[in-house]
Amino acid sequence: MSEVLTEEDKRRQRIEKRQLKMNTLFQQIQELSDELPKELSKKLTLMASVLGLIGEYQADVKNELGSISTQRKYEFAKAKKEASGTVADKEAYAREKTLGLRQRESELEAELLRWELAYKSQEEKINTGKLYLRALIAEYNGKYNAD
Repeated sequence: MSEVLTEEDKRRQRIEKRQLKMNTLFQQIQELSDELPKELSKKLTLMASVLGLIGEYQADVKNELGSISTQRKYEFAKAKKEASGTVADKEAYAREKTLGLRQRESELEAELLRWELAYKSQEEKINTGKLYLRALIAEYNGKYNAD
């Protein structure tokens, strides 16, 4: 009997696979030296791969955020329509009915912000590494040319 995976199961599998890949990349990055241009260059390439994975995390969260937001708006409209009383009563009822979705939406907004900041941070690390590599190469060229 084949197992049917839900969208949440598929998402969880993608996250686990991505996390394993990211852990492997970080381990490889840690093993490389910043003092040798060839290794630093390889390190920067690996860091760019990490950047790509962070971007994939961002895309997944943004997609889920859009889905939850759409669902919340739909449920809000449905609850408002089925409620009775004044407009204020209907609004209050609809807000109460969609509170869980709004909380999940808020959690996803915070998670998206964390991934956006992680992306920017990784970009800065790469840019700093590029500058250091350029200085390192210039230093090596100066030493070898002086001999």
